[in-house]
Amino acid sequence: MRRSLATLACLAGLSCTETQAVTLEQRTGLEYCLASAGNTQSSFARSALFVDQPRRTCMLWKGAFPEIEVWVTRSDFRGIALPVAIARSEKTARTGDRARIYLRIVGGPGGSIAPSDYDSPYLSLLHAGDLLVTPAYEGTVHGSLFPNENFTAASARIAFWLRELRRRNRHAEIIAIGESLGATLVLEANRLAGTDRADRIILLSPLGYAPSAAEVNFSRLRGAEYRNDRAVTLRILRPAQGAVVEARWQSVLSTDLFKTFFPAGQRDVALEQRLAQSGSGQYLVVYGAQDTIAGIDQIAAIGPPPGSLIRRVTNMGHTIDAATRSAVTSAINDFLGPR
Repeated sequence: MRRSLATLACLAGLSCTETQAVTLEQRTGLEYCLASAGNTQSSFARSALFVDQPRRTCMLWKGAFPEIEVWVTRSDFRGIALPVAIARSEKTARTGDRARIYLRIVGGPGGSIAPSDYDSPYLSLLHAGDLLVTPAYEGTVHGSLFPNENFTAASARIAFWLRELRRRNRHAEIIAIGESLGATLVLEANRLAGTDRADRIILLSPLGYAPSAAEVNFSRLRGAEYRNDRAVTLRILRPAQGAVVEARWQSVLSTDLFKTFFPAGQRDVALEQRLAQSGSGQYLVVYGAQDTIAGIDQIAAIGPPPGSLIRRVTNMGHTIDAATRSAVTSAINDFLGPR
């Protein structure tokens, strides 16, 4: 299904005259399916069925969000195949517009990249020529290996995406978005990416505490509620004759997974230190005043450098819901500025 590369305009973040499939392959390195009766969905309602337990390697959603197409295909990084969601606008780009590539890292442990209506703050950002790339990583429901530590492998995978998107879209602006635990991973990945780091970073409900302090705080504030937090279904690894093999899928408490996610050297690093280490020139931090998870006092105490912004949303908890989506979108637009 590949075609000759008649233009390099899409590599510059401009309008591209090639087919949508070829354009996306050039800009991401992934293979895409064209729309057909067998692989096209018009609603996000059942998207998790095709992503969390995929039966096909490529699915396309058209009409689920106005003038936006969303693909889910598979990537293969270091021999581990995981799904990746790619969204683009169906509008035609104006010559001279600088495209934006958003690399979105969902929260974990146990997060899912399945397209949903909750993606609207991000999908509404997409102008013609922009891409929203949401890869699964070791720590999402798609790629969790428990009880192995996932932080190092996940950070390396995200850094790979930063480098690859930069290489394929030299003239586009790269904006990394991290949600909750994804914010921690984005900052570490940005540090690892070196000169290919993101131009700007957006952190939504990031973990203000160091992981070790957060564990103590969660237990103190939430007690039994935290201990009985939602179960996450993950692949459990167990030793067999000296080797580690995948045994089965099993529900794991979020508390247990959180304890094993960070290696020893990362458990005492708080958000302010991660921001300093990440090499990010400009960043936006959005957090909820009702958030009992993130450590909002630690976030509020950070003094952002010029060009960066910390925004507090009064009625928001740890997650973005229908009541707070517009406030989050407004904060992002204020930070990114006009096109």
